[in-house]
Amino acid sequence: MAKKTNKRKPTNRKRRSKASKKATNRNVTFAIYGLVFFNLILIISGLNNIFTSGTVPTGTIQNPDMEPLKVQVLNGCGETGLANELAKQLRYFNYTLLEPANADHFGYQNTLIVDLADRPQDVEELRNRIGIPKDDVYRLTEDSEADVQIIIGKDYNTLNIFNNPLP
Repeated sequence: MAKKTNKRKPTNRKRRSKASKKATNRNVTFAIYGLVFFNLILIISGLNNIFTSGTVPTGTIQNPDMEPLKVQVLNGCGETGLANELAKQLRYFNYTLLEPANADHFGYQNTLIVDLADRPQDVEELRNRIGIPKDDVYRLTEDSEADVQIIIGKDYNTLNIFNNPLP
């Protein structure tokens, strides 16, 4: 019987020194850090473009010589936060918004627009934007800081502005 020997066959591979392996590992690490840094820059740049793109819609002023409508949103249905939400949506259209508040009661069935400054063209554009029927627009002569008051009624879920909100 022949004895088996555990001799290794010689290979043509060169053995790398520990210093060479460390240098290679260091280079790979730097490359990975560089790629991570580059990706972070791209992500931050993309987010910055999304949030500061300047694509805010404008155009509520029929006559450029006139000031934007001063709008006060009043909650007339009792749903918490609705006046603030509508005011937030209207800011995108360059209206001057007064502090949202509660209406005199929470029993309003329909959302109303009260024109206090006799600006029918601007009020009509606001009415169309929100989605309020013509029958729910009223003209009042009253001293007020607002040009227009919007009283949110219990029909708020049928309004265009709540069904197609802006970002």
